[in-house]
Amino acid sequence: MLERVSVPGFLRRRRYAAYVVSHRYFTLYETETVETLVSGPYLERLHHPTPCTRWALPLFRNNKHAACRVTASLGQDVAALGWAG
Repeated sequence: MLERVSVPGFLRRRRYAAYVVSHRYFTLYETETVETLVSGPYLERLHHPTPCTRWALPLFRNNKHAACRVTASLGQDVAALGWAG
């Protein structure tokens, strides 16, 4: 996860673990713009992962990726509720 947030345009990341079903995770990356996901530095990292990422990728199953835009944001705090998975 740290290799992603080191790319210019990535703001933060959050990782959630399901408390009902083990080994279920959700990772949220926030970027300055959606275009960050097609930038040169991001594509370089994507196509040339670190040794740690190459080791970890085979352990992931049923990955789903999506990109979206925030249309409204209220308040200044970041909060999370429990996720059932």
